[in-house]
Amino acid sequence: VNALDTTAVDAQRSEALFITLSKTLIDSLARFFEGKRVLECYAGRGHLSALLQQQGIDIKPTSLQMGHDQTAELGYVTEVEILSVLEAVNKYRDWMEVLLVAWPISDESLCQVLPALPTGCPIVFIGEVTDYNRQPFPFLGGCASDRFFEAVQEQPELTAQLAYPTRRQDTIKVFQYVEPING
Repeated sequence: VNALDTTAVDAQRSEALFITLSKTLIDSLARFFEGKRVLECYAGRGHLSALLQQQGIDIKPTSLQMGHDQTAELGYVTEVEILSVLEAVNKYRDWMEVLLVAWPISDESLCQVLPALPTGCPIVFIGEVTDYNRQPFPFLGGCASDRFFEAVQEQPELTAQLAYPTRRQDTIKVFQYVEPING
């Protein structure tokens, strides 16, 4: 799928996708995840996990059934375990090496799960990032929460390994949780 082809974008909208699934994205994620165990939270109907499974990636898709992803009407494209992000991380903490989140909901759940992640676990984030410094008006992203972005730090050398061609406001970044210093 060519991410800049409007026909492909229209087809993805009809599948209730909030992510631009392109060959470039899938190939870069497959290289990044090669040999790692990946937990995907907010997997929706499982499109991204299904494509990565076809590339041989060991990935467990989890999600809550939400009205906006149309799982009730359209079903799943791969097996998706019905778990909240907290339930998923608690269940797979000892197994997972990478957390993948694509278009996480804009509440505190992703932020709340950060302390439960394995130490040093990279978080591959696909979605909108709020940018209060954007001019002439701030951009209010629709993913995660301000507290999440305050609690993580981008890993630019890892982000540089990924490619996400899209004409939309979303992006791909690799973050790591920064544990607060007590004292």
